[in-house]
Amino acid sequence: MSQENTTAVRNALAVIRGEADLGMHRLTEPVSYLGRRIGLLALTIAFIFFVDYGGFTITTFIFLSLAMLILARGQNLKLILILSATLALGGYFLFIWAFETRFHEGPFERLMDMVL
Repeated sequence: MSQENTTAVRNALAVIRGEADLGMHRLTEPVSYLGRRIGLLALTIAFIFFVDYGGFTITTFIFLSLAMLILARGQNLKLILILSATLALGGYFLFIWAFETRFHEGPFERLMDMVL
């Protein structure tokens, strides 16, 4: 039996004996963070859905902006927008322009194809 299998069996036995738990309570505690965690989960699912329509750069900018706003509780809007724009544009120039990676195309990517 490999080391990973031995560890898994040992952990499973500890849970059965009540000496350990699976740590699922950490997903819901502290309760004050639960709303933000659910918001980030919903935002991630929305990103996956809308990246087909908005393209990589615009959708990444919106995702980063909203995620940072959730985590910062709405503070530092100017910094968040500047940072999100820098990261989204950096992602575009690094992955799409420099590496020619085939990410989802949206209005921004089509515009940049015409300009560059």
